[in-house]
Amino acid sequence: MKRKIFTLLFAAVLAVFAAIPVLAFEDYGHIYDGTGRFDRASLSSLSGDKLTALSDRYAIEARVDIVTDLEGRSISEYARLFYDQYGYGYGDTDDGILLMVQLRPDDDGFAFGDYEVCYGGEAETIFNGDFRDTLETALDIHFSPESWTGDFASDNEACVAGLTAYADVLDNILGTVLEPAAPTAAESFFGDDTGRLSEEELASLNEKALEISNLYQCGVYGLIVEDYREYDQESVYDAAKALYKEKEFGLGGDRDGVFLLLSMADRDYALIAHGEKGNGAFTDYGKDELSGEFLSDFGKDDWYGGFSSYLSGADRFLALYDEGEPYDVGSSAGSKAASFLLKLFLIAVVPAAAALVICLFLRRSMKTAVKAVSARDYLADSGIRFTCREDNFSHITEVITKLPEASSSSGGTTVDSGGFSGKSGKF
Repeated sequence: MKRKIFTLLFAAVLAVFAAIPVLAFEDYGHIYDGTGRFDRASLSSLSGDKLTALSDRYAIEARVDIVTDLEGRSISEYARLFYDQYGYGYGDTDDGILLMVQLRPDDDGFAFGDYEVCYGGEAETIFNGDFRDTLETALDIHFSPESWTGDFASDNEACVAGLTAYADVLDNILGTVLEPAAPTAAESFFGDDTGRLSEEELASLNEKALEISNLYQCGVYGLIVEDYREYDQESVYDAAKALYKEKEFGLGGDRDGVFLLLSMADRDYALIAHGEKGNGAFTDYGKDELSGEFLSDFGKDDWYGGFSSYLSGADRFLALYDEGEPYDVGSSAGSKAASFLLKLFLIAVVPAAAALVICLFLRRSMKTAVKAVSARDYLADSGIRFTCREDNFSHITEVITKLPEASSSSGGTTVDSGGFSGKSGKF
């Protein structure tokens, strides 16, 4: 027993240490820290309170990537690669701005390598003269070899100060030339006519929905009503379509969007999509999968959890659509899902497998007894003799296998004459 416990503990320790190099990065949304060492609270606050806020305010995505290896490229090439490969920027013209900072580990902390500012879409037009000079002058103060000569604590302060200056200058410049982007009202995306969601929960859902909607230019909406029949509709599905039109949901000329309606009287729901992007991203098969993600929460009366799952799924499906492979029958679930599985494989499976092989080898070396090759080797020299032989009927085992339900879709999206697609049911 002690040997088994030791083996398991040793495997766990080996797995943790083997996984540490893979975990050396942090993603805070609008800030990616490839070192994984800078102050989490500061970078998380900068990402949410400053960069995400001004990105949503002006519909120009502001991001920061801190890297340590350019993989043989120049920093300008690497920044452009990141911008294009990871789909930075809002809208069809990828409006955005990326600050890439290259650092090199040294004895005390990090040595500054270089920085690059990469522009996309409307941002490239705005930052094409004095404004570009203003931004780069501010960055030169904080991102230079002279500013990164202390220990790690000093490097951390230099990093936070530089990124704060970056966000502040962007905010000032964009506020000079642009009007705040609409919509920004707290009621724009999620509502609750029944009081089941708190004000804090509604605010959180609306903030996330606003971010997703602006990022993909496709509105993501949710609403709880007491009874869909109050809207003079024969079904919850028809009520969802009527509300979509009445509330003027959807973004862009095609009014792209997805809408989840809950009706509490008989626990009905409808999930509908509209527009080229809405119907393209949320296929019939995709709606089935998305429903499965939130129905379990709603079945337990977890309204905030269900809508949070809905938002996460919508974010994933829209990302796959923008990558050119909508979530549908036969799809590979896109590069983001594959990337997640690869990270999970590298972080958990590979170290654990290596640790298990080592521990099994050590455990085997502790054993002095070995299994015999055949059953004959276990017989005594005098053989074996049966004194009684009989067969007794015991019971019959009947196995019933439930056949899987057929998918509601063989691929693609079924769109009605009003430009809507969707499904409905109970929760």
